[in-house]
Amino acid sequence: MALSFEVRVGHAQTDGRKFVLEIFSDSIGIVAINQYLASVGTDYNARASLRMAELTDILADTELVKALQVDASPVLRFQTGMQFLSRLRELYKNSKAEVVCRIATWITRRVQDGSVTQAQLRNAFGLTQAQWDALKLRMEALRDHLTAVDAAQGE
Repeated sequence: MALSFEVRVGHAQTDGRKFVLEIFSDSIGIVAINQYLASVGTDYNARASLRMAELTDILADTELVKALQVDASPVLRFQTGMQFLSRLRELYKNSKAEVVCRIATWITRRVQDGSVTQAQLRNAFGLTQAQWDALKLRMEALRDHLTAVDAAQGE
């Protein structure tokens, strides 16, 4: 799940700057390549480390969005299950309207198919059992409303 990077530095240009190639990979393969013209005195490894942290967040967020779009259990490559649930919690907390309904639908379906337990979700959401029970009922209502909207047709 952790990314690593390799930095390749080209020869100096007439003004002293150098082309730099950053290659980011994980245990499966290359996930990103970045190329730039570096100023004289640039710390290539420090710059690649910062970019790797940003890239890790972007890739983890992308995993979350893809899991919600296909309404399936995620295949996690760039984060742990608890990190995924933490991101899911933040997205749910900060979303509105249809997005909240889609997340609630995703959550209730994952509990039903056994991909995630209510205890895991309750911990990720930081709720007591009573709070979770109330939230679960609201999520199930949102799921039902979204199902009705998705099934609606004109006459």
